Parts: sequence; structure tokens; C-alpha cells
Amino acid sequence: MINKCINIFSFIFYFVLIVSCKNENQKNQQINEGKYNITLLNDSIRLNEHLKAIAYIETPFFIDKNVRLIVYLENDENDPLKKDLSNERDIPFDLFISLDQDEYNQKWFKDYHFETSVVFGKKFSTPGEKTLRGYFLEYYGGNYDPKNDIVLEDGKMEKKYFEKTIYIKDTIN
Repeated sequence: MINKCINIFSFIFYFVLIVSCKNENQKNQQINEGKYNITLLNDSIRLNEHLKAIAYIETPFFIDKNVRLIVYLENDENDPLKKDLSNERDIPFDLFISLDQDEYNQKWFKDYHFETSVVFGKKFSTPGEKTLRGYFLEYYGGNYDPKNDIVLEDGKMEKKYFEKTIYIKDTIN
């Protein structure tokens, strides 16, 4: 119950912060469409194996800024993020930080820009075609502490939703 309340509070905080950040100083920042990519290391995995993927920024939303990336991923396959995002406030998410702070995965992804690349994964307990949903959070300015929230002093953030399809093979086959 406490985790769900924390997740709901975090979402409300991010929503208010995003809305306020978009309106403030809009004319002083250069922005782009922002292009993000997700590479699945396998588009099909066996039941109870971990999906492994990397997300990275191809073209940043904020031009000429030192941007960073975070990935939020639905964490319960039995209570997934709906396509229309209507339950976004009601479900828990897993948070994955950029490679510059994820020292464990750096050795396998040396060719990626660490500040704008995020390694993430998920384990599924039922077979079949699955839709993976979440969002990218690109930001600049401020500091990030994974145990707390993003602290944006004079920075901005942009949120972009994604979905990917993956097939989970039954372990019997």
C-alpha cells in the first residue's frame, strides 16, 4: 500500500513538474521533436528469462543541452499500462537510470553515450505475445538521485511514451 501511494505521489509530482516546466521560459530554449530508440537484445525470450534492452536518444528533444535519460517501465504484467494511458496513475513503474550511473552495465555497452542511454529489463511469468509499455524521461539541469526524485533547478524535462512487442516462449517448447 505504501509503495502504491509513493508511486501515485511520484506521478502527480512529475505531472505538475512537467506542466510547469513546459510553460516556463519556452521562448529561451531550443527544442526538437526528440527521437528515441529501443533495441531489444532478443525479440523473443523463454518464460522466466529476463528481457534485456537498451534505450537511447538518437536526437535530443532539447538542443544544445547536456541531456540525460531515464526509463520508466510498467512493472506488473498482470496490471499493465493501458494503451490509452488511463491507468498511469494507478500502477507501479520500475525506474531505470542512465549508464553513467549504472556502473554494472557499462562494460557491455561501451559504444553508447552513457548519459543518454539506459539499459533495462523485465521478467515475464506467462507465455505469449506481450506489449511492453513505459516512457522515456529526457531532462537537463538539476541533479538526479535515484533514491529520491529528479531535482530540476533551472532545467526542463520531456516525457515520451513507448511500447514494444515481445514474444515469450513457453519453456516446454
